[in-house]
Amino acid sequence: MEKRNTKQKQGVMEVLQSNDVALSADEILEQLSTKANRVTVYRILERFEKEGLVHKVIGLEGKSYYASCGEHCDEHDHQDMHAHFQCKKCKTLECVDVEIVRPRISQHHVDEVQVLLSGYCQNCKGEIG
Repeated sequence: MEKRNTKQKQGVMEVLQSNDVALSADEILEQLSTKANRVTVYRILERFEKEGLVHKVIGLEGKSYYASCGEHCDEHDHQDMHAHFQCKKCKTLECVDVEIVRPRISQHHVDEVQVLLSGYCQNCKGEIG
């Protein structure tokens, strides 16, 4: 199947690459400079995830967030083995540089590991006293 590079796809990728935190589809839609609707953004994100261009993280409240993948990911193997941190107050979700080791389980192949750490980011930590 041919991969078309539409203005919406380019816009979604630009938004993801210009942010250093993971974003929800609604946050992406707010920052998108080209016209698109929520369904289109979700379809683009789903496509990007299948192609190994983004990874999805489920946040504290079950909401999906998306971040650009590293250069070693592709549609067959995601290499983004790292933890994510979400602030309980401002809900910002970010990738953190903590090494995660893919576990080896006999008779199983683990192809994804998700680790979500929660607490308070530096900005909110001072506000909770």
